Amino acid sequence: MELQKSDRMRAFIVAGIIFIIALLMVFVHALEGHHEMVDHDVWINITHSVSAILFITSAYELAYGFAITRNIRKGARLPFVMQLTGIFLETSIPSLIILASWQAEGSIDSVFSAVMYLYFIFLTLNAFRLSFVLGVIGGAVAAVEYYFLSGYIVSHTADQSFISLMSVPFQSERIAMLILGGIVSGYLGFEIRHRFIKSVQRMESMNRSFARFVPEEFLALLGRKEIMEVRNGDQTLGTMTVMFMDIRGFTSITENYTPRETIWFLNGFFAEISPIIKAHGGIIDKYIGDAVMAIFDGAADNAIDAACTMRKRVEIMNNGRQERGEKELRIGIGIHRGPVVLGTVGDEHRIDTTVISDAVNIASRLEGLCKTENESIIVSRETVSAVENADRFKLRVLGEREIRGRIGKIEVIALQ
Repeated sequence: MELQKSDRMRAFIVAGIIFIIALLMVFVHALEGHHEMVDHDVWINITHSVSAILFITSAYELAYGFAITRNIRKGARLPFVMQLTGIFLETSIPSLIILASWQAEGSIDSVFSAVMYLYFIFLTLNAFRLSFVLGVIGGAVAAVEYYFLSGYIVSHTADQSFISLMSVPFQSERIAMLILGGIVSGYLGFEIRHRFIKSVQRMESMNRSFARFVPEEFLALLGRKEIMEVRNGDQTLGTMTVMFMDIRGFTSITENYTPRETIWFLNGFFAEISPIIKAHGGIIDKYIGDAVMAIFDGAADNAIDAACTMRKRVEIMNNGRQERGEKELRIGIGIHRGPVVLGTVGDEHRIDTTVISDAVNIASRLEGLCKTENESIIVSRETVSAVENADRFKLRVLGEREIRGRIGKIEVIALQ
């Protein structure tokens, strides 16, 4: 889509240039018409005709630019035929001006005037199409038009003293310049396109790498589109469901592992669990050793559904571990819903995303209760109250429990 934006910019620039040329032809025709060597009526007719064509071409370029805008929104590409039409119209403008000048003055000088350099201006702008093929086509069209136009003008001019200038070497030189100009334009467009694509690919790769550290969903909650926009102190307040999950007996499971094997084990385990959290609309805030902290911005049901699915997934994993003679995995999950503050903390050299609230502390303590209560999933009453259809879950009320670091008790419920 960024490549089409470049073509759109070129279209609007060309439309502006053509519009200005058309206006100049309209405003100066009277002055030129009073020149003793120019037929006033002929000049007016020619300039009006050429100006009309230029205005139409300018309008076409504007329509071309707006068509690109519409296609960008739809995620589509512009038809190749429309691009070829634009090249033909743009490249024909210098030819029209040369023809109009010759018809007004009747002099062969029109073929050798500075107007010819307009071809190269449009060929240069053609590079913004970012296509080698279109660049070469533009040069070829310019060369063919100039060859036949110059031949026509010379053969229909009374003064034949310049006929020697239209010899094959002279013609070949100018035609070769136009063709070479098209090739250079195409090559520049190709190089710009290639470098731009490489740059975009590198940026996308960097964004994917950054997303591993700061999830895109977290950025969205902060109101940011890209990681580069994040600033220290960014924050947002909302009511969310917080989940903590921990592997029970992690030390005994990995006591015979080497450090590298421990990392492999954790990565393999998280590779099974993390997609479940994401599939249920959760955002993994951080991995803490063998534990995971996640937040759910949507309904509380999502967090409970994710917890149940995670538990089932661990049961499947244990089937394979049992066959291999490995220790059984057990997890504890604590879930609580409440107001939280999401933000960034740190200093000018390093910042990190975090979630701060009493809900985070409670969810962490509920996960710890799983061990003493011999349960795999414990949720708070606030979480169950926020569930749309709690009857579909098998719940067992454990009663009120004190939460370390917090005054008072909260009612906790086990998810069977």
